[in-house]
Parts: sequence; C-alpha cells; structure tokens
Amino acid sequence: MKRIKRLGLLLAAALCLATAVSVPAASGSAFVANNDPWFAEYTGTSTGKGLRMEYGGHVNWCTLTFSGEMERATESLDPSSTNLSSCSFPTNLNGCEFVFSGGAAGEPGQFGGSAKLGPPGCGPITVNHGFYVASIYPSSISVSYTNYTSSTITGWMSGGASYLIPKPWGSGKLQETGSIESGLEITAKRLGASVPFSMQAELPVGVGIEGGASAQFAAESYPVNIRTATGWSPEAIWTLKTTSQFLAKCKGVQYSAAMSSASKSLTVQPTYSGCIVGGLYGAVRMNGCSYVLTLSSETSGTTGITCPEGKVIEVLAFLDKAAEEKNNYLCKAEIGPQTGALETSNWYAGFLGLTSSIANLKFTWTRKSAACLGSSGAYEGGDYKHEMRLAGSR
Repeated sequence: MKRIKRLGLLLAAALCLATAVSVPAASGSAFVANNDPWFAEYTGTSTGKGLRMEYGGHVNWCTLTFSGEMERATESLDPSSTNLSSCSFPTNLNGCEFVFSGGAAGEPGQFGGSAKLGPPGCGPITVNHGFYVASIYPSSISVSYTNYTSSTITGWMSGGASYLIPKPWGSGKLQETGSIESGLEITAKRLGASVPFSMQAELPVGVGIEGGASAQFAAESYPVNIRTATGWSPEAIWTLKTTSQFLAKCKGVQYSAAMSSASKSLTVQPTYSGCIVGGLYGAVRMNGCSYVLTLSSETSGTTGITCPEGKVIEVLAFLDKAAEEKNNYLCKAEIGPQTGALETSNWYAGFLGLTSSIANLKFTWTRKSAACLGSSGAYEGGDYKHEMRLAGSR
C-alpha cells in the first residue's frame, strides 16, 4: 500500500489518510456522503406506517430504525444497530440486522438494490402472538432507491418471507408464505454535522499526489476513472489578444481521464459547454486534442496541449445555436500544441485540486464578420486559465 499525500487536510486526522485502503471493484451503485469517498455515520428509518409483515392472516406493523458507520463510500450498508419498535405484536430480531446493497442505476436519480438479514446464522425474527410465536425468514428482498434530494436517500423494500407457526394440534410447525415491505429514509452525518447522502452509479475512489522528489498522481486503487468533481464548475477563461483584447469563457468543463497506475503525467480530455466568445454565442471544439498535466514537484508542473497531426483546438463564435449546427462561424481562434504551467496549491479531501494556465498563448485568429473584434492573423498574447477539481471513481 502506498503513502498518499495531499488527499486533504480536512479529514486527514479522522481518516488516517497516510495509508491507502483497498477498494473493491464496483458491481453496483454506491452509497456516497458529501459527494466524496470518505466516512460518514448514517441513520435510517421506516416511513409511513412502518415496516409491514403479513403472514397467516396477520399484519404486523413495526417502526424500523437502523444506524451505523461507513469507513468510506460503499456499495453496502451493514448497520451496527437495527431495532424494531412500536410493533403490533412483540417482535424480536434475535441479533439480526438488515444489510442494504446498491444495484444497477435506472432512470436519473433511481437505483435498484437489495436487502438481506445478517450476519449469517442470526435470527429468525420472532413475533409473539401470545398463544404462539411465529418465526419469520425474509428472502429475496428488493430495494428501489431514489435521490429525491441531495441530502437524503429514500427507498422502498419489498419481498417474500417464510413463516413457521406451531401447529394448533400435535407437534411440528406449519409453513406459510407472506411478505415484508417498508418505505425507507436514510440520512448521514460527518463529525456531527449533516452532510448530503446519495446513491451514485460509480464508487468514488480517493485521488491525490504522492509526495517526495518524484511526485506522482496517485489513487487508492486502480484502475480509476477521473472526472470533474460533482458540483464543481468554475469558468474556463481564454484572454485573446489580437489587435483588440477580448475574452472567451465557458461555464461548464467536464474533464475525463483514466489511470491504471501512479504516474507523473495525467492526460485529460475536456468537454466545454455554456461558452461565450467576445460577447457572442460560442463553442470550443477539442478535435482530439488533450491537456497533458505533468508534475515536476508536489506543488507545480506543466500543462501541455497535445493534438493529433493536423488538428488544433478551435474556439468559435456564432450567431446562435442554429448557426453552430451548420458550422457558420463568425470568427474563430485556432490553438495548437504548446506548454504552460500547472499549480497544485489547492487542498481537497480525496480530490485533485489543480490550476492549469498558459501564458503568451499562441493562436491564429480568423475574422469573417464585423460582429467580431480584432483582425485576422497569427498572434502570441493573452492566456488561458482554469481551476480544476478532479474526482476518481470506478
């Protein structure tokens, strides 16, 4: 296991981030607190009238509550405490807990999953009816989870169960089939403060920078996918200096990359959206070009633009969206391979905080309309800058 530095000061003491932990390969959706990979305490409760158990002509309602801690984002919640209270009939879990697991993602904000009783060998659940005690063995419980809000996971679990009831005559027991179902609401806290709790299609993986003379981008485990962190959207800004100076801004930047091992370099592919170029409707086309981020130390490095042969980044201005679809641009900047700076001065728990910049930006400006500023030609001036916050997942 490798020593990961710069995964963040906020949680370092609580999480002992000096040592990376093993992260299993993801097979379903994950329970995630605060949109990061780290720990949380969670509390769940049944909703509506409560947990409903139906069997042999009886309906037993109980209030279900459970709580526990997760060391990191996880595909399964295994509570340390589960209780059934305010039941229609005295009910005992006999050492069992409901263990909840995430499953496949469905429609936006909706996820499948399952629940089971654990640990192995516990139970059964018993219900005391006075003149007999029913033994309950839930099986094949499915759960549907929904992110109605960013702070709470809601869900519905339902499934079948076998019920053993003593025969009213002779010896032995009657086996009946029945059902068990309940609405769910699960919230989370970290260090006593409420934090957002959600289901996510991918399992977050902590990423950071290994320190020392040979600084490297690193992750808790590999392979790992790299993307723009949820909720992070500072503008990317080009300052273009021709015979006039003007700005090109993009409100949204989604980065994607992948790592199979620790490395000094990380190649990221951006997708820009919400762009304005010189006050006009804009777009940025990467045309296969990428940014190569290379560390020279824990705090600095280089940002390089690399492109397939004959390709460049295009920063274009249009009259409107319809003109973009027809490629009727008013003016454009073409930006080829060149090198700038990289700073890693931002500290985030489990994320990569990076700032890319290119000074004395070299580009070719083509002006086709008087609506655009500047004159056509090749220029060296202005700059590019964008602050990134990158997250890992698998």
